Amino acid sequence: MGMENKKVSRVIDRIGLEVRPEFNVVLAYDEIAGGMRAKEFFDDLAKLHGGLFKFNCQLWSFEVMREPKLFEAAAQDAGKAEMMVIAARRNKAISDEAKRWIEDWLRSKAAGPDAILVLLTDKAAGADSERG
Repeated sequence: MGMENKKVSRVIDRIGLEVRPEFNVVLAYDEIAGGMRAKEFFDDLAKLHGGLFKFNCQLWSFEVMREPKLFEAAAQDAGKAEMMVIAARRNKAISDEAKRWIEDWLRSKAAGPDAILVLLTDKAAGADSERG
């Protein structure tokens, strides 16, 4: 991704900020290819703004959210997150658990300056395009 945010980094250095604030991101995906795409986004974000924040990343598959204990763990991670990145296929509905997880996060963040990003793909990982 582009150059680092050097102007802001210099301001932080000038005011003597010794500890970068944490910025928690939760990545959730329906397929491994989507998870990899979300992780690439996170890596670019951390590279671009790593001088400003200490980035933390939690990665969750929608599949494992079907297990109640893992759903609760994912919900706890989401509750700490300032940003949620969802990677999913455009033409495939996400599971009820994943919908509930996203809705819970949105309700818990109603008054905050948090962000959600949705990365959509048109086809399954490894599938050939069959547009006609």
